[in-house]
Order: sequence, then structure tokens, then C-alpha cells
Amino acid sequence: MKRAKAFAPASVANVAVGFDILGFSFVGAGDTVELQWSEGGPAGVTVTGVRSPYGEAAKKIPVDSLRNTAAVSLQAMINGLGLEGEFRLSIDKGIPLSSGMGGSAASAVAAVVALNACLAKPRPWTEILAYALEGERVASGSTHLDNVLPCLRGGMNLVAAPGHYVQIPVPEDLHCALIHPELEIQTRYARSVLAETTPLAQHVKQSAYLGGFIAGLWTSDWELLRATL
Repeated sequence: MKRAKAFAPASVANVAVGFDILGFSFVGAGDTVELQWSEGGPAGVTVTGVRSPYGEAAKKIPVDSLRNTAAVSLQAMINGLGLEGEFRLSIDKGIPLSSGMGGSAASAVAAVVALNACLAKPRPWTEILAYALEGERVASGSTHLDNVLPCLRGGMNLVAAPGHYVQIPVPEDLHCALIHPELEIQTRYARSVLAETTPLAQHVKQSAYLGGFIAGLWTSDWELLRATL
């Protein structure tokens, strides 16, 4: 039997003007997944338990392997690599549910990182990123990268183009104060109420702010960062 335990940090996505393409990870919260792999056991993925310090939160997380983000990501990786055996995972949920801190992404990332640690030849992060995205698809209905990517790589990350990801340096004196109002807003619902079109003038303004924000991070230009927020 092979065993591994992996921790994945919380993250903030849709950073300022970077909707769906800009996100960063942070210390202080995260999910831990413990994996047991019996190569001779019956095939399948089983969620053996979910623990959470947030009261009823653990009861709301599905243990159905077809609906649990960690299990779905794990199954995608198993299928992709042609692995066999029985996979059992338990989850310590250190991120509040539907809190905007990338909880679904963290569970998915921790699961694939744990399995990767069990492999004789671990796969590159760009490959396991794709498997983790399958868990995000279950949680929110789409495979946006702005939580999964920084959760896996760390730091501030930009989805620059399909298959092209950039870690952006952040000024040492720049800090983020994260306030959690103890509300649960599901990503799937939040995305459903977005407008489907954007006026041209607003798109141009948004593009300028995004470019300026990234340039401000790269050059530690505080005035530019202030203006583009």
C-alpha cells in the first residue's frame, strides 16, 4: 500500500481587474488530503471521510466520488495515467465553504499532488493541473484556472493564453487583507448572474486597467497600482 498526504493553500481569484485570469495563493488556510493506494485492491475511488473545523460544513461536502472535487480530480488522473487499484482518500477541510477562498480548487489540487507523490515517476505540474481542473468543473460548471493555478504553483499567477501561465512578482511591501463575512455564495450561482455582454468602452477600460495592474506589480509602481484598482 502506498500513502501520501498533501496540503493545498487557499487562494484569491478574480484579483482586482483580473476576472478569471489572475489569482494568488496565501498562507493561513488550506485543505489537506490523505491518500491510500492499494494496487491489488478493488478498483475505484472512495472518500472515507471529511473533517472540518467549521461546524456543519463537513456535512455539506459530498462524499459521492462523482461529486466530490478531490475524488473527481483523482479519478481523472487515474484514468489519464492508466493506474489500477483501490484509492481511498480523506479530507481535512481547512477552508470555509463557498467563501471565495478556492476551497474546491484546494481539495482538487491536494488530491492530485498526493497521488503524484506516490508515483515512481511523478508527472510535471502542467499535467496534474489539467486533472485538478476536472474537480473545478464539478464545483462551478467550468474549468477556470484562477484558483487552481495559484493553488498548485504558489504566488500570483496570470493565465496569459491557453497553455501559457505566468508567475508575476509581487512587491515585498504589498499585503492583502482578506475579510471573510461568513457568507456562503456558490461559484456556480455567482457565475450564473453575470451579464453575457460587455460594452466596448468598458472592455477597453478594463483591458487598460488589467495591463496597468500587472505592470504595476512588475515594477513596484504604487501610483499605477492605485490607479488601476
